[in-house]
Amino acid sequence: MRKITRREAFGLGIAGVASVACYQFGSADRIRVERHELRVPRWSADGFKVALLTDLHVDSAVKYERAIEAWQLAFSERPDAILLGGDFISDSSPVARSLTEKTLRLCASTSTPTYGVLGNHDYWAGIASETIPMLAAALASNRSGLLRNETVEIDGVTICGIDDGLVDRDRHDRLSPSNDRNVICLFHEPDFVDRIDSRASIMLAGHSHGGQICLPFGLPLHMPKGARTYIAGFYDLDPVPLYVSRGIGTIGPDRRLFCPPEVTILTLWSG
Repeated sequence: MRKITRREAFGLGIAGVASVACYQFGSADRIRVERHELRVPRWSADGFKVALLTDLHVDSAVKYERAIEAWQLAFSERPDAILLGGDFISDSSPVARSLTEKTLRLCASTSTPTYGVLGNHDYWAGIASETIPMLAAALASNRSGLLRNETVEIDGVTICGIDDGLVDRDRHDRLSPSNDRNVICLFHEPDFVDRIDSRASIMLAGHSHGGQICLPFGLPLHMPKGARTYIAGFYDLDPVPLYVSRGIGTIGPDRRLFCPPEVTILTLWSG
């Protein structure tokens, strides 16, 4: 049997990497459900399950269909709450506004409590004084809504929704003296975790897209301001742990590389 030369082996290796990259590139529609059981501080509502969907960026029919699939995957997990981490929309076109509104009305249409916060693109997509009220109205229902530096209680758990930090709309004085445990903080940009109240048990964020276009093993080529330290996954920080989702949608070309979109399912336990 003829031995493979070093040059041939190198060529085969390059071909293999290229094949994987070609398969991965354009993987924006292959949504991965990430299930984690986490132990967090100041927590007694053991077994509380939360679904996190973030960065939908609904600006086309393709992204609308992806957002609906992600929501269906989240809803099928039977979470105690569905949380939406911002950046619902990317531009102010009539198509984007219509599809985003349609998406949020579906999210608010079930009995599962569903609450969201705003991201930077929600402010940057056209005229904020028109876009933000549209988003708030679409998500408003009996057990759903947009939280803008507000809190809501769900089965003994406090959801603290912080407005966007990149546009300086965040406030961190909304917890009452009794909110000393079972607090989930939802805040779009992960790098601002050090701003939040230290009584929170965990902070959930998006914004990073996990890098969207990455080298193998998820090494990002570029990260946006607000997500340059914390990129994806769980960070066991002190005093407040952080989970960063890769999100669902995309910015720029609708492509991902070595960074699949993510529906996050977290079950929380006392730690």
